[in-house]
Order: sequence, then structure tokens, then C-alpha cells
Amino acid sequence: MTGHVTGRTRLLYLLLIVALTAVPTLALAQEGATEAQLLPDAYTRDHEVVLINRTDGRIVIRDFAVGPNMRDLSGKYDQWGGPYYNVATGDFNGDGTREIIATGGAGVTVPGPVLNVWDPVAANPASLVPNHTSVLPSPYYWALVAAADVDGDGRDEIVAVHTTDEPGNIKARVVCLELEGSTWREKWNLATGGSFRDMILADFNGNGMADIIFARDYRYVLVLDGLNPNIEHFNAQVGGPTGVGEWDRIRMGDVTGDGVRDLVLMRRMQAVEGNFPAAVLIITPTTLSTYTDGFGWGFGDPPEDIQLVDFDSDGRLEIAAMNTGELARIYVLNPRMNDTVNNNTMAELWIGDREWGPNLAVGDVNGDGRYNFSLVHTTESDYLPDYFLRVLGFHEAGGYADDTTYFPYSYNFVTANLDGTGVSANPTMSVPSAVTLYYQTSSATGTSQTITVANLTTGSFTWTANKTTAAAWLKLEPASGPSGTVLTFSVDPAAPPVSSTQAVVHILASSPGIPVINGDQYLTVRVEVVDELHTQYLPLAFKTGQ
Repeated sequence: MTGHVTGRTRLLYLLLIVALTAVPTLALAQEGATEAQLLPDAYTRDHEVVLINRTDGRIVIRDFAVGPNMRDLSGKYDQWGGPYYNVATGDFNGDGTREIIATGGAGVTVPGPVLNVWDPVAANPASLVPNHTSVLPSPYYWALVAAADVDGDGRDEIVAVHTTDEPGNIKARVVCLELEGSTWREKWNLATGGSFRDMILADFNGNGMADIIFARDYRYVLVLDGLNPNIEHFNAQVGGPTGVGEWDRIRMGDVTGDGVRDLVLMRRMQAVEGNFPAAVLIITPTTLSTYTDGFGWGFGDPPEDIQLVDFDSDGRLEIAAMNTGELARIYVLNPRMNDTVNNNTMAELWIGDREWGPNLAVGDVNGDGRYNFSLVHTTESDYLPDYFLRVLGFHEAGGYADDTTYFPYSYNFVTANLDGTGVSANPTMSVPSAVTLYYQTSSATGTSQTITVANLTTGSFTWTANKTTAAAWLKLEPASGPSGTVLTFSVDPAAPPVSSTQAVVHILASSPGIPVINGDQYLTVRVEVVDELHTQYLPLAFKTGQ
């Protein structure tokens, strides 16, 4: 592809690669579930920034969105040890709060043999995740680490890669660790030749369980089943034997808007006028070893990192690509635009030439419902402090906030919602989604069922229960009360149901001046009308001869 490059295209070149096949031979399954609805408490959706102190390698949490009745997670956690090199997060006990994984032990800029898990917040004291430490013989070290639910049990597992040197050209092992009760155990251990450059965990085949997605040397892209890593879902060399540059980053998501998962690849490669190899490329797998090329973008200065983010809050993903050298920008790339003038570039955010580290993190750091970009500074500026944290987009019109409270920070950092509802001092209402009653016509009697309008956290609330549908047969006793009250559902004999039916009960909780999390719930009450209601009694088990 050749041609004259002008204007913005000198900064960001567009490579649009013609699809290899018009119709994929293997359609990947679409997402089976929508994103969970945000909780009513606005503060539960904010992300914390989890960093590593560059001097001593200790974990630092920066919590920028602390509202009423919220505990501040900010702090430097010296008691947890270090020095650490890399960090990730995951919810290993399924309590809605995320735990921290840290690897290292050799130095802040050197990967090491230690893998630790730490629980900074527990939803309740009984759910505290035990610390896990894995030490491998020197000189081997943990190279990559991530967490997601690989077996569909509602709890995340750790997938990590460590180096090794074993017979048969075994240069790395991919290990899966899971929490069973109060004990960590190895779920599986895969021997491999290694040469992995990047790894993410994501649901590739739409079965509700995370798979392992690698960018590998020689431009290979590899997808392994998360539950059984001996099963390959995709394995192909992207770019071919004559391709240019290794893929350094890999992400997955539907960025083209067709309901099919795409893989987004990035390499640190500079485009040359008259020759436009893609530094950011979208591909769509079609079989176990083939794929369709999508859009690609070239850069006047090599990109350093990419993330997928809903930049304009329209429910669809865009690509955030950052370059940190000359004319440094965060580019928001949108292949759905079909805009050749702007090269399908949705936005460009200037960040300052040669001033920032190679990692970009995205997350709703200030709790306003929109994502922010986070970066760590370098030493190349004469007028700014070394290795501080900058968070872009705190205000609707843009802007940024700088943090130097616990700096200097390492380039390896992540954003994650660590607290869920567990850190909130706000009360949290819990009621079941449905109950079932029975009415026996032969004796004109009905059953009853009780629930507790429970509070899962601290504080207290009052509640009211009202039928939203006409259901004279349903009695609610009491119709209001404080948290912890037992609510009884029963059939009113004065107005019995004539057939099986259901009603919806609205339970609304309130607390003066304090939002109640999950305080607005709807509960379905079903009644089954039967001629005769039979009760079965199980026999008692006992020993004879005593």
C-alpha cells in the first residue's frame, strides 16, 4: 500500500487489510450474559489504583473516590513484604471483593520467584482469603500472572507462567492455582516451550469460563482452554513468516460491533511512509488455525500499550493505544467509524512527549461512571517529579489529577475495584428473589414461608413491603420493620386463590442520610393450588443393640 500521507495521518497511519474470507467458517459464540447491573451505591463502582513503590517494592493502594460512610483504602502496605515486580487482582472466594496477587522477591525492576496473595478487604471476617506464597528454586521466576474464573464456579483462579529449564525443551510452566476452602492447591500444571510475551484470561468460546490467551514469539497467537489447557481453541501465526515485529500485547473483545469476539494485537513498531505495517491489528479467528484480518493502525512512534475501554459510555468497546515517545498521545481507535479522514481515530489525548512509562491502565477511578486513564511518569522531565501517578479525565471536560503521596511508583500497576460492597459502612439489604406457597382446596388451608430481611454489612435500615400486583390471597406479616426482621408470606383463607398464580412484592429499604445498597428489591411469590398436599417424612436412622 502506497500513497501520500498528510495531516494527522503522519501521526497515525491507517492500515485496512482485506478480509481473507467473506464468511467465517467457524462462528464464535456470542456472550451468553450481559454485564451485571451496577449497585445503587455510586461508590461501589470506583476502581482503586494498585501500585508498587519503586524504592522498596511494597504494595500501594490509591483510593480516589471515598464518599460518606466509606473506608479509605489508600495506603502503603509495608507489613506485606516485598519487593514486588508485578501485580494483578482476582476474587478468589466469590465474596464480591478482589484480592491482590503480587510476584517478585528479587527487586522492583527484576522478576522473582515469589507469588503472594493478599486480601486487603473482606466482605465479612469469615471470608478472609488466606495468604498464599509460592517460592520456586532460583534462578527461575514468575513471568506473567492473571486471574479469572476458569471453571465456572463463581470464584477466580490464578493462572501464572514461570520459567524453568527441564529436559525436552521445557522452558516454562503455566500453572493454575485455586482456593478450596481455606487451602490453596494446584489445579493444573502445563509444561511448555514458553516464549510468551503477553497473557490475558477471557472467555474465548462463550461457555462462561475464562480461557488463556497468549501472544508468543514469532508472532504466534495461542488460545488454550482454561479448564483443560491441553485443549487448543486457536493457534496461528499472525503476520506470517515474512511479517514484521513481534506482538507484545494481546486483548480480546467485540470492538467491531458484530457480536463476535475479536483479538486485538499490538507491537512496538514504527510505521514508515510508503509502507504501513500495522502496529495495532484486529483479527477474528474463524477456525482453529485461521483468522480474518480486520482493521490495523500504524504509528509514527511505536505504541507501548493497549487497553479495551468503553470510551464514550455507549456500551461498545474501543481501543485505547498509547505511545510515549515523540508526539506522545493516547489514541482512541474505533473500527466502527469508517472514517478515512481521521483514520478511525475517535479521540487523541496529548500526554507529553517522552514523559511517561510504558503501561496504561483504565478504570473508573473517581466513581463518576466513566473510565479514566492512569499513567506513571518517567525521569525524563526537568520540571515534574519522578515516577508519580497521573489520572486523566477526572472531569467531564477532561483534566487530570496527580498523586505523589506514596511515590515513586513502578511502571507495573493495575486498576481494580477492590472493595465491592465489603468496604462500605452502608447497610446492604439481602432478600431472596422468590418464594413458593401452596394452597390445598380439599381442606381450604395454605402454607406459609418466612424470610429474613437481612443486612449483610454494618449499620441498620427500615423497610416496607408492598404488593405491586392485585393478589388478595397473599398476606404479608409484618408489612414493615427494621433490618433483621422476619417477614412471613402466607395464603389468606378469606380470599383463597382459585388457580396457581404469582404476585410481585416490592421491598424498599431506607436509612436516614445513608444509601442502602441493594435497598430496592422485587420478590416473586408463587402459589400452587392443589387438591391434596402430601408431606413425606424421612425415616429415622438409628443403631440397634444399644
